[in-house]
Amino acid sequence: MRNLATGLVRAGLVVGIAAGGAALAAPATAASGPSYHGCPYGAVCVYPGGTGFNHDHPKYVWYSYAGHNIYNELGTNRIVNNQSANAGFGLCRYSNGTGGVVDVAPWPIENYSPSYEDFHAKLVNSVDLRPESQIGANTICHR
Repeated sequence: MRNLATGLVRAGLVVGIAAGGAALAAPATAASGPSYHGCPYGAVCVYPGGTGFNHDHPKYVWYSYAGHNIYNELGTNRIVNNQSANAGFGLCRYSNGTGGVVDVAPWPIENYSPSYEDFHAKLVNSVDLRPESQIGANTICHR
C-alpha cells in the first residue's frame, strides 16, 4: 500500500484531501498577459465619465462575448480593449448589444498591446464583445 501511495504522489495523481474528505482539484490555468490601466488581460473595460483611466479602476470589466449594458454614465467615458486573439467590440445604441453600431472598435491585439477609445455615453447603452470572426457592421450590435 505504501508503494502505491508513493507512486500516486510521484505521478501527481494525488490532489489532496481537505476537511470533510473532499478532494481538491487543481485550478485550471488560463492564458494570461499584462493588464492595462487596471483592465485585466482578456477583458474589455469601461471607466467612469470624465475620469480618463480613473486611477486604473474601471467601472465595468467584461470577458464574455455578449452584449453588456452600461448604466448611469454621463459625459466622455473611456473604453479599453485588452482582449486576446484580435477580438473586438461595438458601442451599441440600445441595451443588450442591440440597436446598431454607434462606433466599432475592432482593434487587433498584437503582442498583447491594448488600445483604448473615448466615447460620449449619451449615445451608448451597451457594449457588444465579439471574437475576430464576428467583427463587422452586420454582426456587432445585432444580437
